[in-house]
Amino acid sequence: MVGKQVVTQLDATVASRAHGVGTASIAVADYAFDVHPVEIVPAHADGDNSSSGAARAVVEGCTGGRPVPGGWPIPYFAITPQATQCTNLLVPVALSATHVAFASIRLELTWMALGQSAGIAAALATVRQLPVQDVPLAVLRQQLLAAGQVLEPAR
Repeated sequence: MVGKQVVTQLDATVASRAHGVGTASIAVADYAFDVHPVEIVPAHADGDNSSSGAARAVVEGCTGGRPVPGGWPIPYFAITPQATQCTNLLVPVALSATHVAFASIRLELTWMALGQSAGIAAALATVRQLPVQDVPLAVLRQQLLAAGQVLEPAR
């Protein structure tokens, strides 16, 4: 799903502090960029891929490292599809994220927090008779905080 907002590796770094995601945050992710190899390509040290030369493997697509210490905010609009494509759908697990950002989000603990946020957003949308894309973020965040949800990274 490509939502109104796509979370990226940049959102999980120090540079994300300038994006102002905080006011739309519905959960916090705090896991490493644990991206496993996408492809392992056989190669030869001399550049000649024939049977001559020393064989080796090039591991492509592997990423490691940590996002910002203390976690990073996940915005509400990463779990909602674009209103022109679909209304009244919340996607807390297969959310709108790049491969690297998803690697930091993909823990059950984060999915539980996103599920709690989606549940409260669905209840708000139902009571107010609004599409989920129009749920007032200030009210959603207030209810999430009252329910004990962590919305901001630890400093």
